[in-house]
Amino acid sequence: AGLVIGGRFLLFSSSIFALSEVVVEDQGSRVQGSEGSRAPQLEQRLRKSLGNNWLFLKAQEAVRALGDDPKVKVLSVQRPFPGKVVVKVENRKPFAVLDLGPLFLVDEDGVVFAQASPQEAETLKIPRIIGAAPVVVGEKASDPYLLTSLSLIKTAKEKGWDLRRLWLSGETIKASSPEGQVVFGQREFETQLERLNAAKGEVAKMGVTSTGYDLRFKDQVVVSVR
Repeated sequence: AGLVIGGRFLLFSSSIFALSEVVVEDQGSRVQGSEGSRAPQLEQRLRKSLGNNWLFLKAQEAVRALGDDPKVKVLSVQRPFPGKVVVKVENRKPFAVLDLGPLFLVDEDGVVFAQASPQEAETLKIPRIIGAAPVVVGEKASDPYLLTSLSLIKTAKEKGWDLRRLWLSGETIKASSPEGQVVFGQREFETQLERLNAAKGEVAKMGVTSTGYDLRFKDQVVVSVR
């Protein structure tokens, strides 16, 4: 009994396992506030939220403690012994603008983290998505078509296509690009983009100017030309 009582005291009350130091490290981009880095404020918030016991601290508790700041993305939580917690964070990076009447910024994971002014949206020069379901700032979007369109933007960029605006309409995604409008289906973007690049090459050989491509058909690409 004495060993059990002593063990419980050691685990829960001893200074050996006390949370003694919280460090927030910025990764890649600075976590900025109106007066410079906000890392000290985040560290203070974590100290208040995480309690005193280092041994039983769970990484998810640190993530929840910073969860009320949608602009901050927690990359990792480490617990180097003794008593120290290191949380690596970065600012969420705007990947696209959601045009729902009001404008919102979304990162590549689909997390909506801020509302944007029209001037800010234009300055960022990132794709604009129109027709998505309503979203909540601070949460990951639940609209599957929106999440699919984010994947399409990323895949298209890897294939050399700069998609500027995307309109979501059921199983169809219409996108504008410098090469004209492109109509996509909802799946197999890698294959669709390979067919798109092949069609673009054929149009160039013919010496005509394309105004749009339709990729919804399995065995052919419909090209509009002028």
